[in-house]
Amino acid sequence: MLLLAVAAYALISVSRSPLPILVGFCLANIGIYAGMAVFWTIPQTYLPRDIAAAGIGTISATGSAAGFAVTSLIGHLQDSTHSLTSGFSVVIVVLLLSSASLLLIARRLRRTPTRAGVERMAQH
Repeated sequence: MLLLAVAAYALISVSRSPLPILVGFCLANIGIYAGMAVFWTIPQTYLPRDIAAAGIGTISATGSAAGFAVTSLIGHLQDSTHSLTSGFSVVIVVLLLSSASLLLIARRLRRTPTRAGVERMAQH
């Protein structure tokens, strides 16, 4: 779903009329928010129960710090270039890196679910 958001932000960055920009923002939000429900199940499924909370906290803290850093970078680029395209380019790169990271992690975790994660999946 993050790749849908990448395509949508690319559409936004090259469009000049309001309709494609509006459609792009709608698709970008669908792509980002649709993946969140699945994303937050990963730590609970693959981490042992006693450290799952710490894993979720680490992910949340890292995301907050990255959100601040990327937002600052976008603002700086837009101020220096006077263009929204450079800011959207940063968003596109970050989303591509996130997608690649999730794919690599998913390949590794697919082979090694913890016993606690398997038991929790069987209960639901």
